[in-house]
Amino acid sequence: MSLEVIMKLFHGLSGISYRICSGLSFMCEMAKTSIENGITDTARAQQYKYQLEYAAAALAYYRYCLWSYSTDSEEVKIGEVTVKNSTRQQIEAALSLYNEALKNIAVVFDDGGFVFEGVSS
Repeated sequence: MSLEVIMKLFHGLSGISYRICSGLSFMCEMAKTSIENGITDTARAQQYKYQLEYAAAALAYYRYCLWSYSTDSEEVKIGEVTVKNSTRQQIEAALSLYNEALKNIAVVFDDGGFVFEGVSS
């Protein structure tokens, strides 16, 4: 798997600038290692190279969302207008992307069935 490709995919998923993404390369490296450690069929893994890279990017994005945002909604009220920013929805969307990516690599990957979905207070 290529860290450079994972970084580009992470950039595309996150929508943040490439300069900021490059500062978060450690997240992509950790996700790459997590995906590589879960590969059960190394002989077939090369056939799923792009799916594995996408899964690593999706995992990095999910972890970025957990790391960057609280799960509480932010609310700003200006006069009669209330603007809500639900970070929970962004985290749920990131988790959905990651889960979908896991389905695409299931034939060569085993995550042990564990997913950390955050801490609620």
